[in-house]
Amino acid sequence: HAVELGASRIVLLLCGSLTPSFHSKSRPLTTLLMGYTLTQLSLTKMELANLPESVSIVVLECGAADSIDALDFRHSNLLVTAGQRSVDRAKEQLNQLL
Repeated sequence: HAVELGASRIVLLLCGSLTPSFHSKSRPLTTLLMGYTLTQLSLTKMELANLPESVSIVVLECGAADSIDALDFRHSNLLVTAGQRSVDRAKEQLNQLL
């Protein structure tokens, strides 16, 4: 939609990465979440591949979340810390763009 509205630069903020790794596949809900995530990532990759060359894209990822089971809340502190680092990196990259 952004391109249709005339955007020439897009910043994509991901709550994971474009190449996640999944560990626990033993629970049905985890398997369902994995399937949904992989479907969304496939759609995102297709959209990125089909952007016009005139559009620049910056992808900001938080890969630390990919190594943790989405249903395991024992690692909340790690996720918050990883999120803060991702925000700091995003700020640096955005400042360079501006």
